[in-house]
Amino acid sequence: FEPRYRFSDRFLVVLGTDLSLRNNMFGYVGDDGVDVFLGQRDVRSLETELTASFNFDPYKAIDLRFRNSWSVADYSDDIFWILNDDGSRTLFDYDTEANNPNQNFNIWNLDLSFRWRFAPGSEATLLYRNQIFNLDELATLGYGQSLDNLFAQPTQHTISLRITYFIDYNNVKYLFKSS
Repeated sequence: FEPRYRFSDRFLVVLGTDLSLRNNMFGYVGDDGVDVFLGQRDVRSLETELTASFNFDPYKAIDLRFRNSWSVADYSDDIFWILNDDGSRTLFDYDTEANNPNQNFNIWNLDLSFRWRFAPGSEATLLYRNQIFNLDELATLGYGQSLDNLFAQPTQHTISLRITYFIDYNNVKYLFKSS
């Protein structure tokens, strides 16, 4: 689901969301150096993205991109296998008390960038990125509680400047010719 709204010729906002529920899948749980363990799991994923772009003129623009991705793998059915050498599986009593296979993954990104096209094919981009990441074994948490845990994590801030300059060979080929 991704509605778009163009406020003007210069300002565009896009909101995207995707919910995925996959039950009774099997996936990798872990290994002990000798055996590989697989398990039956239910996976819930929710991804939300908000993008906004404002063009000052044909050469300069500011972009905002917010993204939150949440995914939970819940092995509460307690069905586990050992992967055999021939690729088949054998049921196994996996110790979930000692090795909790459940996963709760949540990430938040916010990118704010200023783009300037200063020559044909050439661009300077100043980017600010704010990121928070959390991975734990609390698969029974709902989205709101998982988000609360996410915001308790330290925030990473990044600023970068990228300059790309296009050199047209036809304009500089005389520099490479021998006299």
